[in-house]
Amino acid sequence: SMPEIGIAGELDLIALLSIDDCIWVIDLKTTKEQHIHHKWQTAPYLEFVKDELSAAYPGKKQKRGCLYLRPLSFELVEHTNEDDFNEFRILYAASKIKLKYGYSKKKTKAEWGL
Repeated sequence: SMPEIGIAGELDLIALLSIDDCIWVIDLKTTKEQHIHHKWQTAPYLEFVKDELSAAYPGKKQKRGCLYLRPLSFELVEHTNEDDFNEFRILYAASKIKLKYGYSKKKTKAEWGL
């Protein structure tokens, strides 16, 4: 969690993948489509644990992404944009401002397509 900016979350999986010898922070998804907000969701997850991962696995490259699980297949999608965490923080701050002043309401899971 990052109490200094008022967020907390629970990441699904940290894995050392032999395919690229990297440490991955992975969010599991069972949705049919990839959504833009998934990249913003994985950005703070890596920020939460990057120092601990560096200490536990010195020299290993860290990656983040979503593993989309489908009935007959799967797809691991890497999120590489370095600005994702900053975009997440900006969007999070904007949503808090909109809620505070009554310009928006919280979205339900159905509205997010979950």
